[in-house]
Amino acid sequence: MIGFCAGSIARADEVLKFRLVMQAASLQTQEVGDVDGHVLGLIRYSGLASFPDGSVGTSNLTATIDYIKGAGTYFTYNNLTLKDGSALWFKGTGPAKPDGTTTIFLRRRLACSAVRGDSKVRRATAPGAAHV
Repeated sequence: MIGFCAGSIARADEVLKFRLVMQAASLQTQEVGDVDGHVLGLIRYSGLASFPDGSVGTSNLTATIDYIKGAGTYFTYNNLTLKDGSALWFKGTGPAKPDGTTTIFLRRRLACSAVRGDSKVRRATAPGAAHV
């Protein structure tokens, strides 16, 4: 699984733009059983962040999902670490919907201390996305 994310975190006077290329390192799901297709999941991604100036950092993301037949909500906890060791932690939440074997993660609300903004996840394909 490879996911592509174009992110932008903004403060009133500053915008941080970056692109994430991530791979699912772990995916665990559990059927709830209350209705057909209701699944809870815990997902771990790792990958690289690239910035417009050419610099690169590493990124890790842990996500929880609550989907019924591939649609529902997700929560993410992200860490972005730059070469100098500085790190940015942020979390996000948003809706997702299925599109064939691809899950489309719609607009995501981000929050961290002193930084607020939005990101747009263009597309991500998760293993078993049609069932998750």
